[in-house]
Amino acid sequence: ATYPLFIDARRGDFRLGFGSPALDGGERGPATPAFDLAGKPRIAGAGLDLGPFEGAFGPGTSLLPIRIRVPEDAPTIQEAMDRGVSGDRVVVAPGSYRENVDFRGKSLALSSSLGRGVTTILPARPDKPAVTLAARADVFARLSGFTLIGGGEAGTGVLGGGDVLLEDLDVRGFKGAGIASSGRILRCIATENGTGVLSSCCTRKLQTEIRDCVIEHNFTGIIPGGGGEPLVRVSGCAIRDNIGWGIYGYDSSLGLVEENLFEGNRGGIF
Repeated sequence: ATYPLFIDARRGDFRLGFGSPALDGGERGPATPAFDLAGKPRIAGAGLDLGPFEGAFGPGTSLLPIRIRVPEDAPTIQEAMDRGVSGDRVVVAPGSYRENVDFRGKSLALSSSLGRGVTTILPARPDKPAVTLAARADVFARLSGFTLIGGGEAGTGVLGGGDVLLEDLDVRGFKGAGIASSGRILRCIATENGTGVLSSCCTRKLQTEIRDCVIEHNFTGIIPGGGGEPLVRVSGCAIRDNIGWGIYGYDSSLGLVEENLFEGNRGGIF
């Protein structure tokens, strides 16, 4: 038998530690649930992680996630993010928040309580990303339900990488990229940016999916990351009225492109 390297089995913490042989040790079957006990999607890596929790964990991660409310529990989003540990959830009440938010490499979920229509992040330093997510492959981060408005500087709305989930965002007015990230980008709006979505480089374990998004009125709609392998998928999106190309995919990792609307761009796909 091989020891699975649990975090602390004697105290009932059966999450897998870094280097565990149980990581990627299983295969998805018809009865495999979509999420683990902490609410993290299966599968995060090359295969199904054996046990109740997906992913590898280290010291400083919470076994039972807690919810930190803004402004009830913390006055700013960043203070709530700094207070949380990996596995926690930060929930933001409606309002406008002038700050730059950084996940600081933690596996956190940041969401609004009532959606992007009433919850806005305005970067205090417009030359910096409004929100910076994790960039490591072993960290899962989630951002959902915000409008991000740039200040006309050469900044970026969302800067992410690794295993991230971006959903139900409205990102506009950034001269750099509205969204610059790998991972899953779902039901987002990117408008009036330099590039609507710039997908960072991918690997076979960390592919990029852009689905059911509206990409419009940018200089360029989507620029897939480089690398040459078909690891970026674009489906169900409306890509329209961009000044340049809808998708500029020359020498990129552009893979599957299906069921998208291209309309009013200078060019469709390059």
